[in-house]
Amino acid sequence: MKKLLFLVLFAAPFFCFAQTDTTTHKQKVTYCIAQVEHDGSKFDINLDDGSRGRNGSEIKDNNGKTMKFDTRISALNYITQLGWTLVSSYTLKGTTLEVIAFVFERPANQ
Repeated sequence: MKKLLFLVLFAAPFFCFAQTDTTTHKQKVTYCIAQVEHDGSKFDINLDDGSRGRNGSEIKDNNGKTMKFDTRISALNYITQLGWTLVSSYTLKGTTLEVIAFVFERPANQ
């Protein structure tokens, strides 16, 4: 009886590790940083997704003019309409200028 009990207690941990792998395939994503800057009366967005050089580019409308927004939230809502999802935000503080940067992501195939 002692041998049987010892065998069961010895073998029990092996069954604990015999689980199926339930890891799901993580979808590849693309990230971008949106810096919303205030020019005195309106807000404009500078997007940096890594494809347009070091400083990114401003969002332009169909006529090629830089888009201006009344509030930061309206600018963020516009970016989410483009398929981006907000991940994080942080503040860049300089001596005279404070810029809020937002990190967005979306599936890489869009």
